[in-house]
Amino acid sequence: MKISTLRVHLVALPTRREHNWASKMMTPIGHHVIVELLTDEGVIGWGEAPAGATWGGSQMRYYGETPETVRHVVIDYLAPAIEGCNPLDIAVVHDRMDRVIKGHPYAKAAVDIACYDAAGKALGVSVSSLVSRSRTRWAS
Repeated sequence: MKISTLRVHLVALPTRREHNWASKMMTPIGHHVIVELLTDEGVIGWGEAPAGATWGGSQMRYYGETPETVRHVVIDYLAPAIEGCNPLDIAVVHDRMDRVIKGHPYAKAAVDIACYDAAGKALGVSVSSLVSRSRTRWAS
């Protein structure tokens, strides 16, 4: 199984009332990115990134990403780098993503989740089961 295409969908969910982040982020709540990963075997994996432009992580080590930034990074950098990879080979996918662009944890996380979703579907197991199997292997 090989990754053939990554599609990015920007989603803005309607709200019933105004919401604000504690950090007073400017990115509206409910503004997300959905990554659709297609394989040559017809398996489709889905990943999501609730990107926030003003979030910098623990001790501001990261840079904020907007949904539009995530879309740009996935389409222009990550997709070409991982095309042809097996989504089951998550270490290879991460290595290629890290080689082509530094940072951008939201964009990479959305692709990572889509890979796990596709892998779980291909193997006929839940993602939680797939992740717990990985942890078991790491512990041994």
